[in-house]
Amino acid sequence: MKVRVLSQAANIEKNVLMIERAEIIRQIDFKTHTIREAQDLMDWFDFERLRKLSELTKEYEKIGGTFLRSIEESAFRSRTCHHPEMLPYYQYWERRVFNAITKMIIRALAVNKAILLNREIKPLIRMEAGNNHLEIIYQPATEEMQTQLEKFHKGIIESTKFFGRWKNETCKVFLEQVDNETSEKMIKYTFYDDVIKNPVITALSKDIIDQVQKLVNKFDFYNSALTQSPLLKQLYDTNKFNHEQRKMEKHMVDTQQVELNIIKFRMYKHACQ
Repeated sequence: MKVRVLSQAANIEKNVLMIERAEIIRQIDFKTHTIREAQDLMDWFDFERLRKLSELTKEYEKIGGTFLRSIEESAFRSRTCHHPEMLPYYQYWERRVFNAITKMIIRALAVNKAILLNREIKPLIRMEAGNNHLEIIYQPATEEMQTQLEKFHKGIIESTKFFGRWKNETCKVFLEQVDNETSEKMIKYTFYDDVIKNPVITALSKDIIDQVQKLVNKFDFYNSALTQSPLLKQLYDTNKFNHEQRKMEKHMVDTQQVELNIIKFRMYKHACQ
């Protein structure tokens, strides 16, 4: 009996450490990675995160449903998953799971922050910029980019919602059910509400939100700097354009002015690069 109990306890320890050490957001080698479209990169991150979470939740459910039940059977000849003398053991392992999930989320948020702080020469995603007269157009738009980055951060935090809490005085996990109000599948009680109170997670989340805003502000700054450029304003001066057009219509083409405009355009293009 003792050997079996110790063996199952070792299995629990292994699964808890698996959660604790899990990388739900994979680290990126900025020097060798392939530059991707923003949506493609976010989809890849999300796919890998959900795949890893699916593996982890299966192992997590074995802790109560298989290993603790087996220990109960060895010690008390019952398989109820709510034996009163097992209560301190349930509480110990649920606390260990909580700590493991917290560390997993902290690691993922740290990777998220590192991505935003990347200063390598090679960019992470591909963005295109063009202009429509004095308006700079980005593809994807900065609003879309901000939404994607905020969704990425939110997805990390909400990964905790994949792990159901244990029912009171048991090791039975709250399973996914259809919510009567929203008709969506969800787990009623998870580790989410407790994990987000962790001060390290709170601080990392604030840093990430601030970095996303700084990134958006940079695009606004570049946009403002370019559109306020005297060179660009001259290039798109509608009064001058109309004046030159009227001269051309009267066959009084000022080739020197046309050449100057071409030079200005080349200078503007060089400034944008």
